[in-house]
Formats: sequence, structure tokens, C-alpha cells
Amino acid sequence: MKSGETVTEFALNVYFTPPTELNILLKDKALEQMLDIISVPDKHICLFYENGNFQYVLQPGRYPFWKMGTERNTVMIDISKIEISDDIPKNLFGNAKLLPFLRSFTVPAHHKGILCTWTENIRKF
Repeated sequence: MKSGETVTEFALNVYFTPPTELNILLKDKALEQMLDIISVPDKHICLFYENGNFQYVLQPGRYPFWKMGTERNTVMIDISKIEISDDIPKNLFGNAKLLPFLRSFTVPAHHKGILCTWTENIRKF
């Protein structure tokens, strides 16, 4: 190590928090090979799973994770849509990590509900 250089240690079992702009670091091909990059586009969220277990919700952005043999899966969800798609497990609807992204209303059986939006047709429930 040369004078003026520093060494930074990173835990390999958690999200990689880059000390500088990620694009600059990814110019290093060796580092790029060590990372999985998850890109979440605008108007989407990403459900992030490790070893089959839901971990957290990723919002729009780029997320580098160390490649370390952990099984990782993601489910991209378009939050600009009104209805919740079937690829979101129903058991996650009550999860505190996902709740900020969900809106629900209960219409009692003896009432009728109307959903009006600016982008879609009126629907009766």
C-alpha cells in the first residue's frame, strides 16, 4: 500500500454501500464481476428475497449486492397500476415493509363502492 492510500472493509453479507459514485467504481472490471446490480425503474418497486425469504422493498434506483452464493430473487411491481398483480403473495399485504406502497379500502357487503381515477375507467365493486 502506498502512502496516502486507505483500505475500506465491507461486509459481504449485506447491501454494498459504495463510498463514491457507483458508475465510477464499476469501471473497475474486477469489482464489477463481484457485484450483482439490481436496477429498479421509475414507477416500480422491487420485492427482494434472499434464500426464499422476503427481505425488503427496493425503491427506484440501482442497488449493488455482493455475489456470494446467496440465492436472491426479485419481483418487479409497477406501482402506476391500480390493481395489485397476482405475483405478490397475499401474505405480504400486512408486512410493514410493503404497507407504505399499498392502499386499500373496505366496502361493507351492504354498500357499493366506486373507484374513480384520472387514468382508468370507473369500476363498480
